[in-house]
Order: sequence, then structure tokens, then C-alpha cells
Amino acid sequence: MRFPPGVDADKAVLGYVGALQGFTIEAIADGIRRFLRGDVEGVSPKFCPHPPELARIVREGIRQPTRQTGKLYGYRAPRSRILEKRCTKDWARRLVEQGVHPRGSIWCPGPIDDRPDIGDLYAPDDTWKPAVPLVPANDIEARKEPSNAERARMSFKMALLSAGVAHGAVQRVSKANERGLEELVALGQEWGVAVPEEVWRQIGKAA
Repeated sequence: MRFPPGVDADKAVLGYVGALQGFTIEAIADGIRRFLRGDVEGVSPKFCPHPPELARIVREGIRQPTRQTGKLYGYRAPRSRILEKRCTKDWARRLVEQGVHPRGSIWCPGPIDDRPDIGDLYAPDDTWKPAVPLVPANDIEARKEPSNAERARMSFKMALLSAGVAHGAVQRVSKANERGLEELVALGQEWGVAVPEEVWRQIGKAA
């Protein structure tokens, strides 16, 4: 997609690199897909969103992974007592692995409109049943995790963009992208950007 009239592409890419620092490749890719599908309000569909707009789109996607309100999953809380309040799933797993809490303890996420990544860890409950997704099957399919091939391409393109900024030649990256993956790989080799093996496989060449 083109930039709005009068926008300098090199400066815009510098803005994107700064605005999107700290986000994962998956989160950025999901935000771009939602923009292209027209699922984002308050942004012109005719042009690329400005760096702050894209950062907001990505951030909103992290806070609200689906259009569903309330909980992302339908479940009843375990009948057992709470061992740890307001903790991440990773932290809860570490506490269990280190023997702080018994194996079989159950972590449940918080409300999706608050902090779904922060939940409570419950003691084991033999009667508890796993959560069931509330979103429609087609929505789950649309939001499935990117494939290894997609991750590799996105990661390589981001590295190439950074190199383009350093060389003051972002337009070359844009033009190479229009011509296809082989052109991007050739540009990456010219600038000394490492090409992932998965990208080599996608263009049918051995690394």
C-alpha cells in the first residue's frame, strides 16, 4: 500500500522501527492482517497507517485477541483454593516446577478486557475441566499462529528494512519487495543481511 501524499518513505520506516520496538513479529503481523481485513476503526483504508497508528493497532490486538467480549475461554474456576493471585502463566509454571506449589495446580487467565495474561493459580482440582474456546471455529482459523515460513519471511524483511534505513535506501527494499522474495534475498546478500534457511527453501535454493 502507498504512503499518504508528501510522506517520505525513509523517514516513515524509521518511524515504524521506533514505534514497533518491543512488539513480537507475530503481534505485528496480526495487526497488519487486521488492518488489511478492515477490522480496525479510525484509520484510513486508502493508505498505510502512520507509525503511531500501527503501534496502536498492534497493541489493541494484544489486549483483545478476538472480537469476543468478556472471557476468551469459557470455564468455571476450580473449586480449590487460590495459591497465587495475579501472576502470569509462565511465572505460575516456574513456581510449580521449582516445587513451590504442587504439580497439577491450575492457572486461569484474567478477563480479556483487563489483563488476560495475568491470572490466578489454583491448587489441584480433580473435578476441573479444561477451558473451551468461545470464538467461532472460522475466527480461530483466521487467527491461528503464523507458520514457520511466514515467521521467517517477516523476520528477514524486518532485518532488511533495518539495513535499508542504515544504508539510506529504504526505497530499494520496497521495490525489491514488489518484485518478489528472490529480489529481497539478492538485496540481503548485497548488504550482508543473513538469509534464514527457511527463506532459502521458499525460493527453492540450498543455503
